[in-house]
Amino acid sequence: MTGLDYQTGGSNWRYRFGPATALNVVAPRYDQPAGPLATIIDSKQDLSQAGLYLQDQIKFGGFRLTLGAQHDWTEQSTLNRLTGTKQSQTSDKTSYRAGLLYLFDNGLAPYVSYSTSFEPVIGVDATGAPFRPRTGEQYEAGLKYQPGFMNALLTFSAFDIRQENVLTPGAVPGFSVQQGEVSSRGLEFEARGEVVDGLDIIAALTVLDTEVTRSPAATMIGKRPQAVPNQFGSLWANYRFSSGPLAGLSLGGGVRFVGASFADDANTIRTPGYAVVDAAIRYDLARLHASLTGAEATLNVSNLFDKDYYTSCSSNFYCQFGAGREVLAGLRYRW
Repeated sequence: MTGLDYQTGGSNWRYRFGPATALNVVAPRYDQPAGPLATIIDSKQDLSQAGLYLQDQIKFGGFRLTLGAQHDWTEQSTLNRLTGTKQSQTSDKTSYRAGLLYLFDNGLAPYVSYSTSFEPVIGVDATGAPFRPRTGEQYEAGLKYQPGFMNALLTFSAFDIRQENVLTPGAVPGFSVQQGEVSSRGLEFEARGEVVDGLDIIAALTVLDTEVTRSPAATMIGKRPQAVPNQFGSLWANYRFSSGPLAGLSLGGGVRFVGASFADDANTIRTPGYAVVDAAIRYDLARLHASLTGAEATLNVSNLFDKDYYTSCSSNFYCQFGAGREVLAGLRYRW
């Protein structure tokens, strides 16, 4: 399989900074005067990227081999409206992918894989300079198991990812910097299947060990990057009624959790983890009338109990509120 892809993108960014009236967080008074505001960043960026890729999938006996390569060419222009200067940045790089899996008759399938990556980065730093493309290298090994006695799939993997030019919050609030290298090692577990008739379970867990391995700031080496959790996972259950007065109805519910992270480079300010509950209801409208075959009504609720929490904090004091309860009703039709 071979192909050519092409994409373009653009961004405009204006960052203004100034004093504001003191705010009492216990008894806040809003709509107070702020300013004057000084423009620190006013930039426009245009990016074009073209890629040529080739991939082959080979099957011999129980082996499954995937080989792939892609070469990308990028061109990015950055206009600093404050100074009237324009910078151009061009780059090209070849990335690779290789994976080997062996499928045993009993449903076990061990595998190994190796891949590299290349990705342009939109944005500028606190000085207005454009960011360099991000590159990466990943090693992974794991085991998949599809038992013959039930409809299920179990997977376990261990990975080692090293990325260069990764964006992390910088010393200047609101701006990011690029680290020399960030290493992410971890384990992933996932299980999904129909444990009993009509009941589906999906469980996933990722354990992360992430650290800065190269940086212009020597004090950051060995530290965890800001706003990166140490673990995250989810558990979801869905039950489908196939008979009786509730036939056609599906009820689902589960929990998502994200572990603690740090809000500063020194790893002294800790942001606690959080967990939220989600729920879903689906109904096959064909159960009401045959003319509605293919139609389904859905209701999805995220953060069911409207929990207040921070998704992460950075730059020593910036914190981002997590989304409150969201309810989404829908009508789906499949031809």
